[in-house]
Amino acid sequence: DLRPYQGNNLYIFYWDLSLQSYDAQFEFHNLWEEEVKFCDKGDLILFNPEEFQEQWEGKKVMNNWNFINQKYNLEVLETWPNGWKLYEIQ
Repeated sequence: DLRPYQGNNLYIFYWDLSLQSYDAQFEFHNLWEEEVKFCDKGDLILFNPEEFQEQWEGKKVMNNWNFINQKYNLEVLETWPNGWKLYEIQ
C-alpha cells in the first residue's frame, strides 16, 4: 500500500521495523525515538492517533504527533479499516 509513496521522509511509530524488513525505501523517523522540531512539506506520517491517544499521552510519541498536527496542515492520503492513516504534510 505504501509503495507509491517511497522515497519520502516517513514519520512513523510501531510499523517502522516491519517496513524496514521489507526493504521499504523511506527515510524513517521514529516518533518514539526522535523529538520532532521541524517537518518539510511533502513529508509523510503513518499513524493511528485514536489507538495511541490514551496509552501514550504525555510521552514523546503523542507529543510529536500533537506538535505535527498543530503546526502543520495534514492531508489524509490513505486510510485503512484498522484506524491507521497515511498523512502528507502540506
